[in-house]
Amino acid sequence: MDKKNISEPVVFRYRSRELSLPDIHEIQALVSQFHAKGRAYISRELCQAWGWVQPNGKLKEYAARDLLLRLEEKGFFELPPRLRPDNNQPKLIRTRFGVG
Repeated sequence: MDKKNISEPVVFRYRSRELSLPDIHEIQALVSQFHAKGRAYISRELCQAWGWVQPNGKLKEYAARDLLLRLEEKGFFELPPRLRPDNNQPKLIRTRFGVG
């Protein structure tokens, strides 16, 4: 996200960030370029491109993935399908006699 051109209109707000059309186009290009590598890879590339790092030096991957999901919900692009099942869904507990 480049603040050089402040005159660009804001097309999306995420937390305290204001994204302009060039920001959206940059994200769309990342999604297109790395679509086959998956969502986590795209979020890491976004963090690196925008310098999104935590004070401990780790990438802000959660924030990047959340932003990507919000933009997908608004129809800006389509993310690749999940490679793993949704971790937030309740898991079935299996016993040796079947589902318990």
